[in-house]
Amino acid sequence: MSGPNYEQQPQADYSTQSYAEYQESLKQNAVFASDRKPEKKQKKSGGNRNKIIAIAAMVIVIGGAIGFNSVWDSEMDEKVQDGITDGISGAIDEGSNRINELNASTDGELALIAAREALEQGHYSESELAEYLTSPYGEVYTDQAAQYALDNIDADWNAEALESAESYLRHSHYSYEGLHHQLSAESADNFTDAQARYAVDNVEADWDAEAVEAAESYWSNDNIDITPDELRDILVSDTIGRFTDQQADHALAELGIS
Repeated sequence: MSGPNYEQQPQADYSTQSYAEYQESLKQNAVFASDRKPEKKQKKSGGNRNKIIAIAAMVIVIGGAIGFNSVWDSEMDEKVQDGITDGISGAIDEGSNRINELNASTDGELALIAAREALEQGHYSESELAEYLTSPYGEVYTDQAAQYALDNIDADWNAEALESAESYLRHSHYSYEGLHHQLSAESADNFTDAQARYAVDNVEADWDAEAVEAAESYWSNDNIDITPDELRDILVSDTIGRFTDQQADHALAELGIS
């Protein structure tokens, strides 16, 4: 009995061929794999680089935006703060001015009412009315309120001067110049010279009769002991009677003491 013939076993050849083929396939796969790896690495490397560039760009953009926003916010904060501060200050100033104007307007209206009442009860020049409104013995308004009243009151100062002249002549005896002095003197009515002149030019008066009545008031006064010449001097005096010479002589003649 002979032993088995291994060389004729197809397995041996299949096994050898399979190994060879296996080795060859490994080589081919290795070559194929080596050919593909660089391509994959290149793609992967390119993708990472692009991602890195994109990320870097985003960082730059975001950083720049943050930096710009920080500067912008800082500048805007200052501008906003300045604007708010200026706005508040302006509002406070405007509010204070409005309050002052309102108070001044209210005081002015009250002063105007007081001025109208004063003119209804008496006769005032513009200066005398202003003094009355601001005097501690009068209404005690501020100068501003008094000026508001004078600017807005509907007054005819010539008419006021004329009414004052008529009032003086009803209660006493005046010459033409004596009445003018009384109306225009700062210590008296304080009308302007033109207003006082208007009054004495338009008042109904008999200056000769005024001289007679003035002379009689002096001559009949038991407390005054004067001569006719002294009486005449009083009548024509520049500081007392201010009558003319003719008016004084007429008065003495009427009294029968010339």
